[in-house]
Amino acid sequence: MKKLNKRFNRYESTHDNEYIEFLGDNVFQKEQVFNGFIKCKLMHGLMGSVIVPDFLFFQVDEEKRFKWIQPLAFRANILFYDDDEGYATV
Repeated sequence: MKKLNKRFNRYESTHDNEYIEFLGDNVFQKEQVFNGFIKCKLMHGLMGSVIVPDFLFFQVDEEKRFKWIQPLAFRANILFYDDDEGYATV
């Protein structure tokens, strides 16, 4: 019997994990634009530092109400510097 593990977005059994591919009833289209915020963590390791996005907050209506999601994965981000400033893509 499989048990739902909401933390890792999957059904688990003693020998198998089945990941849930679709969450909720809202499908976001690429053409949609939202105002919002990205909460990030700066993590340090022996080989350098990376910015890790943690939460996405987006405005859902004119009354400035927000919803949030915590993605399970992101694509790699890039940090680069010139003489005076640092830049990042997330």
